[in-house]
Formats: sequence, C-alpha cells, structure tokens
Amino acid sequence: PILEAQIRRIYHQVCDSGQELMAMGIQPLLQYAINLQRTGSNFLDYVFLNGEIMNEDGFESRCSVENNVFHLIPFYLCKMLLLYHFGFYEQAEIVSIKLKSLKTYAIEYSFCSIPFNFYRGMIFYERYRSTKKRSYLRQARKAKKVVYQEHLYDNPNATPFLKILNIEELARKTQNTKELIRSCDQVISTQDEEGLPHLEMLANEQAARILCAAGSSKSFKYLEQAAFVSKVKWGSNAKYNWLQNQ
Repeated sequence: PILEAQIRRIYHQVCDSGQELMAMGIQPLLQYAINLQRTGSNFLDYVFLNGEIMNEDGFESRCSVENNVFHLIPFYLCKMLLLYHFGFYEQAEIVSIKLKSLKTYAIEYSFCSIPFNFYRGMIFYERYRSTKKRSYLRQARKAKKVVYQEHLYDNPNATPFLKILNIEELARKTQNTKELIRSCDQVISTQDEEGLPHLEMLANEQAARILCAAGSSKSFKYLEQAAFVSKVKWGSNAKYNWLQNQ
C-alpha cells in the first residue's frame, strides 16, 4: 500500500503539471502496484494491467501506433512480473521475448537490466522444469550470466538477485535437503537484512518449491513464510491469496 501511495502521488503530480507523456510512462507502474492489492479469487484478474489507471490493450496499441518504445519498457516489464508472480510462466516467456526484442539501451544497460534478466532467468528455469527442454536451461543461464557480470562489476544491486539464481543451479546439482535448507536460509536472511521483502518472499517461495521436489516436509513452512512476508512486509494481498491456494 505504501508503494502504491507513493507512485500514485507522483502520478497525480505529473498529471497536474500537464506532462501527459511522462504520466503515461508511470501508468503501468501504478496499475502494477494496484493489481498487487487485489483480493478477488480469479487470478487472471491479477495479471492484466486493466483498471482504474489504464487499459493494457489501448496502452500497447497507442505505443505501437506512436512508435513509443520508451513506454513499452515499463509496460512489458510490469506485465512480465505479474505473470511470473502468479504462475503464468508460458505467457511470461512470451512477454519477456517481446521486451527483449525492443533491443533498447534501457533493457541492455540501464537499471532495468538486472531485474529484467533476473526474472527472465527465473521464467526460463520454470519453463525448463515443466518442459525439460534444455534450450530453456541455456537461456536461463544466459540471463543469469548478465546478472553475474554486474556482480563482478561490484554492482551491489545484482547480488541479492544472483543469490536466488544460484539456488536454482544448486537445486539441479543436489537433493541433499540439509544443504538445500542451509543455502536457502542464507539467501532468505540476506534478503531480510537488505530490506527487500519482494525478494525475501520470492526466496521463501523458491525454498518451498525446491524442498517439496526433494521430498522434504519442511517445504510447507517456507510456503507459510512466503505468504506472511507477502502480506505483512511486501504488502501484497494478491500474492498472499495466490500463495494460500498453492
């Protein structure tokens, strides 16, 4: 709710100043934040950027007509994140390909590069798990390499994301539950200490999935923690509801 309030305030300030194009660029971010507060039982409602602020079909159409690549970046990025958060991985893959195809500086080299490649990597790990196609694993590792390179350049923003991606690779190498629990707990603690509740939630969700696949009864504990962090720390009713149904 705090994030939504902050974005909403900025959005209205920009609108009041008559800067329509700048306001348009904020619309996907605000609608994304609003979607995270939804409480309905239809999870499809969570992933469409439709509502109080915008209509996604109209937004995408206008950007295409005006050749407005700049505003397509936050639109596709927010859409991709929503699809990933609520388990629509195949659709998230399609949006990530659209975003990658823009080939803009903002995606390749700006602050967007790390979160984009992180979520792109996580999407492809999910697609590999469901299809067993090694092409997805290669693409996941390619995205991970981008985040790793930023880490090597001493970019502190890359490290929390890289730690989660490293767990994906660890889970492919071992089914030792003690090692998995120890490593997952370290990553979760890091996200908590860094004050990154969205990544803390995601790390708990990841731990639950990996431990369930390894046959550990402790997976449920991490799913409960993910739900708690989602609602209490991150403030997302929608993600909380989704986790409660897993």
